[in-house]
Amino acid sequence: METDVYRKKQEKIPRNVRNRRRRHAALQLVYLERKKQKQFLSTVHFVKSAHKKVRKDELTNKDKRDQIKTWKDEEIAQNPLGHGMASKLSEKDPIRFPSLPVALTSELNGSKDNGNVNVPLRRVKPKGNLLEERVYSLRDRKLLTDVKKSRR
Repeated sequence: METDVYRKKQEKIPRNVRNRRRRHAALQLVYLERKKQKQFLSTVHFVKSAHKKVRKDELTNKDKRDQIKTWKDEEIAQNPLGHGMASKLSEKDPIRFPSLPVALTSELNGSKDNGNVNVPLRRVKPKGNLLEERVYSLRDRKLLTDVKKSRR
């Protein structure tokens, strides 16, 4: 109640001032509408120019991608995947490089002479697991990923 006592009484604003304020508010609304319209038109223009720029960039990127693809195709044609891999790995680390999984001539059954070097290929016996070796070969040539060696 005490706040009501101290509240200042609003002064009465003359009619011409109220009308002027009303006209000014209406003009402000018109001005804001025009401003919004201009902003919208500028965004439309920006979208068109941005679209042209994006199309131009896509064309240049497409040309670059095509050039890179031709380079890669030429590289693969000259050096197919896995080509010379065994020799490179054997030069890099000859101790850990796996040799071919076949039996030695001295291990072959039916060999009359253990020192016989001219053993026919029919007698060569593979060792190891063919599927496992194939998977490791694919992994080494980077044609297959996420293969972990099983611990035996």
